[in-house]
Amino acid sequence: LLYKKIGGKKDSISISIDFKDIDLNDLLDILSAMTGLNIIASPEVQGRVPVARFENVPVLKALEIILEFFDYEYEIVDNIIRVSPIPLVSQSFTLKSALASEIESSLKPLLSEVGKIELNQETNSLLITDKPKRMKEIAASILKLDEPDRQLSTQSFSLKFIQAEAIFPLIQPHLSRLGKIEADLSTNSLLITDTNYSLSKIEKVILSLDHFKAQEKLFSLKFALASEVAKLISGYLTPEGDLEVREDKNEILVKASSYSLEKIDHLLAELDIPSKQMKK
Repeated sequence: LLYKKIGGKKDSISISIDFKDIDLNDLLDILSAMTGLNIIASPEVQGRVPVARFENVPVLKALEIILEFFDYEYEIVDNIIRVSPIPLVSQSFTLKSALASEIESSLKPLLSEVGKIELNQETNSLLITDKPKRMKEIAASILKLDEPDRQLSTQSFSLKFIQAEAIFPLIQPHLSRLGKIEADLSTNSLLITDTNYSLSKIEKVILSLDHFKAQEKLFSLKFALASEVAKLISGYLTPEGDLEVREDKNEILVKASSYSLEKIDHLLAELDIPSKQMKK
């Protein structure tokens, strides 16, 4: 073991050492004895150093390299060098395109043995705590996963009560810059392409709009019998809907959603004509 002083200060001493598979605390004791530096390690500091080979290297630089392998650091306080684990850092990541709940599983393998992730679905964010070096890798991975192009999906929304053409303009403001929407009037549905996070928000908007809002409409029949047509109309009603047959005036009062009323309109336009009601 060789060391020599450069200048007159202990912390400027250069050392030459060559160890293999040595206990970290034993190595710290050796460095302290070699240089006269007061090196104190916290109880958490432990491990074995596979190789410690330095040739004429400043002792503090050698110490930094040795500790970096274990995610430890040193601090000089009142001529005492205190060695301890590098403190964990916490950072919150709010996602704009991806769903935090979906990428959480992709990030877990990147955590160290002491790292953890906390999910906040309400804000679509992840609070991650880990070692600083791991945090850089995790942050880069999140940035990549949250790219809008990587998170585009297409989802179909079948509407039960409201008409697709009526809800169409109400959904457009909620689309991201990459989003697009198509209305299929034949199935009363919306086909929406957007990022997964935008789709999750749009789904909530649709659910808030597509609820039963009763409207009443009186259908006066000219050729078909109200009592017979009422049986067919019942099939177009949701459980919330209702109808009343007025046989004396050959009318049907229907209480239903706008979408159901539109379908009933089309049905009666086809049925309540002379050619369909002629009987021999």
